[in-house]
Amino acid sequence: MSRVLLIGSIILVVGSSGLFVSRRILELPATILFWTKVSLRLSGAAGTLTALGFRRCLGKKRAAAVAVNLTLFVATTACSLVISEFALRVIFRNITSTADNKSYFAQRWRQRSVSLNTWGFRERQFELIKPDHIYRIAVIGDSFTFGQGIAEKDRFTNLLEASLNQRTYGFRYEVLNFGKCGAETIDHLVILKDTVLKARPDFVLLQWYVNDFEGHDKTAQPKCIPLVPSSTVHRILYRSSALYYLASREWNSIQKTFGLSGSYENYMLQRFGDPQSPESRQPLQLLKDFVELCKLEETPVGLVLFPDAGPYLETAYPFDYLYDRVFEFSRQEDIICLDLRSAFHSRADYRKLWVNQFDHHPSSLANRLAAELLMITFGEVWLSPGLGNH
Repeated sequence: MSRVLLIGSIILVVGSSGLFVSRRILELPATILFWTKVSLRLSGAAGTLTALGFRRCLGKKRAAAVAVNLTLFVATTACSLVISEFALRVIFRNITSTADNKSYFAQRWRQRSVSLNTWGFRERQFELIKPDHIYRIAVIGDSFTFGQGIAEKDRFTNLLEASLNQRTYGFRYEVLNFGKCGAETIDHLVILKDTVLKARPDFVLLQWYVNDFEGHDKTAQPKCIPLVPSSTVHRILYRSSALYYLASREWNSIQKTFGLSGSYENYMLQRFGDPQSPESRQPLQLLKDFVELCKLEETPVGLVLFPDAGPYLETAYPFDYLYDRVFEFSRQEDIICLDLRSAFHSRADYRKLWVNQFDHHPSSLANRLAAELLMITFGEVWLSPGLGNH
């Protein structure tokens, strides 16, 4: 029994030291530290009771041996997890973000690299009352516009402004970024009404992506079973641990491989495959409301369609039918629309268009490509000599 108590004391000392190191080096949140302390105390109490039970059932010597082995196993496992966590954070220190905005890497990147202005956008401070001799372009969109995982200066909005201001017409260009992670057409319409139109833009550019069709109703979207049954614990670990994020990623991949979770492509096809269904018509109606509001304010509007960057050179992009509908909508509404599908899908080095291997948001290279094509598509409108009066 004395050996068990000795090992238990060592684990408590190592555990306490580990918590201190974790707080200083790994920057674990207070919530995890609190519950880890509670777990250590409960484990200590459970270990003592288990040792007493073994001693009573197996005898003193055998109970001590079993207790020592179990204690060493738990201690080794705990130390391995802590070391793995620290090692993964070092190995992937250059990972800025992931596909979603809730993981450890994405949270770390936002805390270190993202600042928001008074209106809650990742943009510099600006006056709603537009100064004289300014041509103001407002870009509304989701995380593609926001610049998930890349620096502000590398976003297509910043690149557009720099390119436009190389021309001198006696006035200056402002390209303001109104991107919001997770925003969809229904949110873009609210942003247009509540903020953008108050800034009196000379042009509104709407960035569109396939999930804009979904809206806020995602109840039927396929979901994977979390690695930890408790949704609260899963959420905390997912945003606080690099190891847990990577383990969850692999676990989700296994579920999709063996058909335990439905595919997003099939879900979208079942929900929006029929162009005449009410669910298919509603997103286009929201787009129409967006365009009509801009026209009502006598503000020119355009569209840019961002696709996933992937190996679609030989196979069809699974969401072509949705992009085709939006492109046809823009033709009917007589508004300029840039469709980036061909530009993104024609590249053999498509992985360079990703932020990183965990995040397929547009990289700095993809944003440069988009900015160049936007200048070609909309340049005649933006660079018209008559704009000097704006």
